[in-house]
Amino acid sequence: LFTLQNIIEKADLKIIEVEELSTHGGSLRVWFTHKDNPIKESSSVGFILKKENDSRILSTETFDHFRHNCNLIKLNLLEFLIDLKRKDKTIIGYGAAAKGNTLLNYLGITKDLLPAVIDKAKSKQGKFLPGSHIPILEPSKIETLNPDYILVLPWNLINEIKKQLPNKKLITAIPELKNHF
Repeated sequence: LFTLQNIIEKADLKIIEVEELSTHGGSLRVWFTHKDNPIKESSSVGFILKKENDSRILSTETFDHFRHNCNLIKLNLLEFLIDLKRKDKTIIGYGAAAKGNTLLNYLGITKDLLPAVIDKAKSKQGKFLPGSHIPILEPSKIETLNPDYILVLPWNLINEIKKQLPNKKLITAIPELKNHF
């Protein structure tokens, strides 16, 4: 919120309300208006700004810790995928979500390590993930491909996906590499 506040103030706007959401592991819904609008700022704005300050979210140490965690995730997932390839095991992705695509591009993963991603959205099927060019297939292809593992890319939906794919060896990479079987 601190960063957003700095950006919108430069556009002659002001934040008047903020709501914390659980979506995507934690998000903010923010309302703002023109700076000269007489609407007063809600107490939620000060509350969230204080919370951010108290958590030291803007400190160098916090960013160093975040960078370290990102590198661990990168190394662990790459090592896992390479190890599977060496053992002639197969893995596909599930869920062509933007967050998963960002992860794959950050790691430099292409179809040599993850040959396909399954997605229920017909609008995505038959297309390719941006950057990695991994093909997006329909869910019926899971049985045809019969992978040893499935990497769940929208990791925040793992509980829902476990119900959709019972008896499958599901893996998530965030916040750490984890088996869900």
